[in-house]
Amino acid sequence: MVGCRAKSRRDCGYLAVVDTGASKCPWAKIEAQPYFLYNPKTEECCDWKDATNCVDLQADVMFVIDVSGSIDSQEFKQLISFVKSIVSALPIGLQETRVGAISFTSTAKLEFSMDKYATEADILAAMDTIVNKAGGTATFAALNLLKSEAYLPSNGNRADVQDLVFVLTDGKSSNKQATLDAVKNIENEGYTIFSVGIGNNLDLDELNAISSDPDSTFTLRADFDSLNTILNTLIDSACRVLAPVRTPGNGLDSAEKIADVLAVSVKTCELDW
Repeated sequence: MVGCRAKSRRDCGYLAVVDTGASKCPWAKIEAQPYFLYNPKTEECCDWKDATNCVDLQADVMFVIDVSGSIDSQEFKQLISFVKSIVSALPIGLQETRVGAISFTSTAKLEFSMDKYATEADILAAMDTIVNKAGGTATFAALNLLKSEAYLPSNGNRADVQDLVFVLTDGKSSNKQATLDAVKNIENEGYTIFSVGIGNNLDLDELNAISSDPDSTFTLRADFDSLNTILNTLIDSACRVLAPVRTPGNGLDSAEKIADVLAVSVKTCELDW
């Protein structure tokens, strides 16, 4: 049985919940938290609400970034900084989380595929090479590019790994119907999509149509100056997608043995008070 050291309740990962001995996590019992997460790298545990980063999880991630002319240079720096903060919260690696990027104005472009870079440093550097340009907001072109190019196996997509998309835009698309048609085109591809609307020139109905359901989880809004205020919420929601809580009655037999739990990459287990 793996011990649980409650030295820190912050910055814990989402990999594996173990230990049915509540005495090793006394704070969990005190706060009546029936489920907790264990990070074998730090040998620390935390409850789900306090976990703020993903650890050793797999995902194929695409950032769909608005680079249109309505975003000025300072705002674009804030946008790219926000994207880089999300990347830094993910476990980057060709066997873990792969990251690619699409930019869009009046057209859309695959900036780099998911299998091009294998380290966080390289991905962050690649994000810095993306530039904003004059042009409209062809959100539909970027969404269609997800299916036609970005998520092809030849560009690094893995069939058995969750596809996670972050769409970041500061405005309404230049053709709403085309955007809705693009959403229809990709709705059966299995993508989990977060819509991040920035500023005041937004179409909330459009953002909600793009994002996965429920909208309350997958559609977020902020100003350029306040993007960091939604960062932890976005990362937490993304990690929950990648490592959903499994509880008795929700995919987990409470009688499972610890040995069986440890054999699976991500699980939760009810504490035995």
